[in-house]
Amino acid sequence: MRFDIYEHCSVKTVSHPRYAWRVVYTDPKTQKYKQKYFRTKIAAIEWVETDFFECMRRWLGVDHKSSFTFRDAMHYYRDLCARGRDGRPPATEHYLETIGRYESKYLKDFLWLDHPIDDTREGVCFEFMQQLRDMDTYTAAKAAQVLKAAVACSRQDRKCATNPFRDVKAPAARSKPKDQKKSNQYCPETEEVRALLSKMLEFSKSANRQIDVTSWRRVHAMASIAAMAGLRLGEIIPLRVENISLDRRRLWVREAIETGSNKRIKKPKSDAGARVVPLSSGLVRTLKSYIDELNIEGGPLFLTSTGTMMSRDNANRSFKKAAVAVGLDNLGFHGLRHFYASRLIASGADDMTIKSVLGHSDYGFTIKQYGHMIRENRLLDHTVDV
Repeated sequence: MRFDIYEHCSVKTVSHPRYAWRVVYTDPKTQKYKQKYFRTKIAAIEWVETDFFECMRRWLGVDHKSSFTFRDAMHYYRDLCARGRDGRPPATEHYLETIGRYESKYLKDFLWLDHPIDDTREGVCFEFMQQLRDMDTYTAAKAAQVLKAAVACSRQDRKCATNPFRDVKAPAARSKPKDQKKSNQYCPETEEVRALLSKMLEFSKSANRQIDVTSWRRVHAMASIAAMAGLRLGEIIPLRVENISLDRRRLWVREAIETGSNKRIKKPKSDAGARVVPLSSGLVRTLKSYIDELNIEGGPLFLTSTGTMMSRDNANRSFKKAAVAVGLDNLGFHGLRHFYASRLIASGADDMTIKSVLGHSDYGFTIKQYGHMIRENRLLDHTVDV
């Protein structure tokens, strides 16, 4: 029988006339394997947790009174990434915020988050990794990998004496199968988008309360911007009157809702996200009608009846109701952005124009998302008649 207690140290049973247990460990000074024999398992563990452990602390230069926790490791890792670790450039603000979300959403269930790393056994870490693995989600797997990296960096920089995650395998971050991907991937046809927008106006006209009339007009305007300007929902919600010039038929994207948040506003996550988008004559008419009917003179375009900014959840809920009503159960709000991209491609727009208008920072991502549409459209220019 064998079990690991700390890094570089394990307790094993042994066939010996006088002893039943032995501790196999790596000497911190010589880096050679050594072993020590004990009569009982309890005595072996006590030696590891006192003499060996204190020896490791002294050699590593870790303060005896230090109680460096897993939460401390996450914060330390985040600071390392912000400065740029291992010769890498500093991490983006978006990645640093992602680390914070992993901690608040997934790692909060790790009961040992505020427990000293050096007092935590490997079995505890294994059980937690199994919990995240059972969730079977991409973000849960990434959270596990970040936690493991944070502890490894802390151990490397001698913030703690051990790394209980060292031999614990983190779950693989796999994307969902194609048939399980979000409905946002569906790209509707022109007739379907027209039917959807018409249904929203129909709901607005048939509503009994003024608050519902206004709500449906608001959702209709937001969906129109997504379908005819290609903005993400998180870019539409914080739009202000000052961001739009109906006379010049221009829209400036300057802010966005933070990913994973409902209402927190920040700058777009990349320089390419801050952009100018041309407006079609149909969208200009829709926005002018919306602004005039709601008597909006300035400030945010999409405030609720209580004067607060509209949330993603409310927008998605109303959108889904209209989509289901016209038989588009598999259409998400982001699907209108795909529709806009498909129309750009069909109009013959070049690749770089598509990338710029959609706000993609990486041309490769544009090709990954819409390359098949671009290729199909170009094939039409190379047909053969007999």
